[in-house]
Amino acid sequence: MDSACSPVRYEKAYPSISLVVTITYSSAAIVYQRIALANYREVIKEAWLQQNGTADLQYIKDITTGLTIHVNNQYFNLYRFFLFIACIWCLMDKQNA
Repeated sequence: MDSACSPVRYEKAYPSISLVVTITYSSAAIVYQRIALANYREVIKEAWLQQNGTADLQYIKDITTGLTIHVNNQYFNLYRFFLFIACIWCLMDKQNA
């Protein structure tokens, strides 16, 4: 049997591949999250400008920082769910290795 196709070699490479995929996906999710939050702050700013004529940028930053009701839709989305699944998958790989 060819050593390149042996199951032992594949099993050793599998956790490394899943780790690279998880890190890549996590990085992409973090970048997406930052862009989505910046866009959401712009939406809030535009709404404040239309409603009040002015926008308090410090207030907008305060209500969109941390875990508040104003950013639940930004934190708990499909990308965050897949990030969670990827972390669980990575931990399961680590336990099986």
